[in-house]
Amino acid sequence: MKLQVTGVSCAFEGATILEKMDMAVAEGEFVSILGPSGCGKSTLLNIIAGLLPAGGGQVFVDGQVTTGISGHFAYMPQQDLLFPWKTILDNVCLYGKINGNLRQAKEQALASMEKFGLAGYEHQYPDQLSGGMRQRAAFLRTALCQADILLLDEPFGALDVISRGDMQDWLAAIRKELGRTILLVTHDIDEAIYLSDRVLVLSGRPASVKRELVISAKERNKEWLFQQHDLRQEIYHILKEE
Repeated sequence: MKLQVTGVSCAFEGATILEKMDMAVAEGEFVSILGPSGCGKSTLLNIIAGLLPAGGGQVFVDGQVTTGISGHFAYMPQQDLLFPWKTILDNVCLYGKINGNLRQAKEQALASMEKFGLAGYEHQYPDQLSGGMRQRAAFLRTALCQADILLLDEPFGALDVISRGDMQDWLAAIRKELGRTILLVTHDIDEAIYLSDRVLVLSGRPASVKRELVISAKERNKEWLFQQHDLRQEIYHILKEE
């Protein structure tokens, strides 16, 4: 397993959020986390990323315990968090500038612009781009971090329905080229089904993994997704119970 979470617990102000959470993600796998609103999905992601301390348990990467902020993870939140005064090229090269390899980051960014649907917009500013394009820029910034595990916290949640669907198609198409292990937090059942190898459905607080569903289809498109009525209904009823 690339990533393992064993017995992770977390509490705030006397309220238990996560209790002995166990989960694992294989090398190159795409796993989505669904759960009731407020159950602790984002808290779990923050603990894995090292942004929050766990009250108990451990996080392993490649079999080694990881604590605090680690170079193994690149985190993408719901908001694109692009600097409005910087060009798209400068924004996506942020990690390269911080790590002192800006020249290499710019070369990689320019080589990736077309693949990320941003060719011709390198020197534009964020307010000149659509919401979907801004999210692609944020995704490129995350991918250029060179971390082997991408943590995505509802990255398309702020987009309208059409733009969100386009971004899901784009991510599904580009996933193999990224070659990364991906953990996605989402409220969208269809998004989880469409993008994932496995879906983990969490219980309400204190959260734990209530159900694991394997999505075995290799070739997917929106027509295939529309046919997944039984799977969609199963997940919906699991969530409704909570």
